[in-house]
Amino acid sequence: MFKLKKQNKKELILVPTLTLLLMVTLFMVCSKANEVTLASTEAGLASAEASSAISATGDWWSQDLDCSGCHARNVESFTDSNLSASVHGQEGYGDCVNCHSLETLEEAHQGAMDIPEYIPLRLPQSACLACHGTYEDLIALTKDSTVFETPDGTFVNPHTQPTETHQENVECYSCHKMHSEPDPKGYCYTCHHTGDLTCYTCH
Repeated sequence: MFKLKKQNKKELILVPTLTLLLMVTLFMVCSKANEVTLASTEAGLASAEASSAISATGDWWSQDLDCSGCHARNVESFTDSNLSASVHGQEGYGDCVNCHSLETLEEAHQGAMDIPEYIPLRLPQSACLACHGTYEDLIALTKDSTVFETPDGTFVNPHTQPTETHQENVECYSCHKMHSEPDPKGYCYTCHHTGDLTCYTCH
């Protein structure tokens, strides 16, 4: 009888102790959950306020910002040997403003809210010729090109255009891609679909 009473006494002490520990644990878990929820809410409000400020002012962009933060693919292309941008990078023109003027960039970022990883921006021929010289200079530079071969085994200079059958001043981006895989023959083959560059062989 004495042992039974002693055991009951231990149980009377143990149950409240376990109950207290459980309550303390639940309190700590709930407090932590409230902290996380509050932090998340504050972060969301801060993000919303920042977005609102960007939308309202439209002057958040500056040339000191790291372009890779939003345009990772474009920046990484300067070190990709398969892309034309890498050639520019090796020559010391690996800065975005070398091709994209500050005025153009400021205008493009005015009020911008989305963050696209890649932008297929097309620069006019005048932007390319500012560094690469005149179109005549390009013709001389590619006079020995072997990209386009005719059925008789001769080669066509890709920058020499027979004006009586072709449009003049074809934009550089029609054939050349800076930040993506190039397809130098694709533009010509939209008409020369057989791969034969000799005139009047198709129509």
